[in-house]
Amino acid sequence: MAETKKRYEVKIGILALVSILALFLGFNFFKGNNLFSREKEYITYFDNVEGLTTSSKVMLNGYQIGKVSEVEMQPDHRFKVVMLVNHKFTVTEGSVVEQVGSDLLSGAKNVGMVPSTSKTEAKEGTVLAGVEAVGIMDGITKGVPGVMDNLGRVTNNADTLMANLKGIVSDNTGKHIEQILSSIELAMKQIEVLSQALAKQSGNINTLMTNANGTITNLQKVSNGLANDGRIDRILGNAEQATQQFSQAKIEHTINNLEATTQKLNGLISKLDRNDGTLGLLVNDPKLYNSLNQTVTDLGKLSADLKEHPGRYINISLFPSKSRKD
Repeated sequence: MAETKKRYEVKIGILALVSILALFLGFNFFKGNNLFSREKEYITYFDNVEGLTTSSKVMLNGYQIGKVSEVEMQPDHRFKVVMLVNHKFTVTEGSVVEQVGSDLLSGAKNVGMVPSTSKTEAKEGTVLAGVEAVGIMDGITKGVPGVMDNLGRVTNNADTLMANLKGIVSDNTGKHIEQILSSIELAMKQIEVLSQALAKQSGNINTLMTNANGTITNLQKVSNGLANDGRIDRILGNAEQATQQFSQAKIEHTINNLEATTQKLNGLISKLDRNDGTLGLLVNDPKLYNSLNQTVTDLGKLSADLKEHPGRYINISLFPSKSRKD
């Protein structure tokens, strides 16, 4: 029983130790401290640290080489700033650090490292000279002469430009500009009407797109099915075979026979025109036609008389008459 209780207490102790360690590591992680990296500590002093906080970056030409780990006010109202620099970067003697703005709006600042030309590395814990860099926004707010002079020249140039534009713009130009603006306003109204119409038709467009997508999907399924079961290959094979058979057909011989037949037909027509033969005479000589017509008419009359009076032409008897005996 005592051993079980002891094991339980050991487990609780280990769990508490792990929790404390995790809390410590998490706290340092959120502060930006890396406990597993080797960093060198350097110190500088500033009269004003507005915008500079712990975890501010130590930058070199835009690249982060460390961070600010501590900002502490001294009895003389100056501020001690402790920097942790990555061990891979060599800080030389005589290097200078300066405050630089991280952006134009927030007012947050970082520390910029300006290395010296010396090749001797500064020892860890060395106090580096600190200066406050003057940016554009700082120059405007603090009234630095150089920045204010440049700003004044820019303002004067802007005034000159506006005066020149005012001289260029005449009454006619103003009217043209007004007309242009009116045209733009009318075009915007038309675009608004068009957008409303498109919004109303969006449902139909969506339906059309859905149907189109369905059709494309079905075509893809059909194509995949034909490709999978080999139908496309068979169709292409049949087409190729038909093309070969068509190319191997005796087309030239057929054309020659047709041409020969045409020549014979032309010869026959020529003979008909020249009254050669019975058919030509029949076609071109009306006498022969009339004679044939008269002959046919006589044959018709003879056939009719034969039907009405067959005895005149045919006399069949089993017992010959007396007159025949005589």
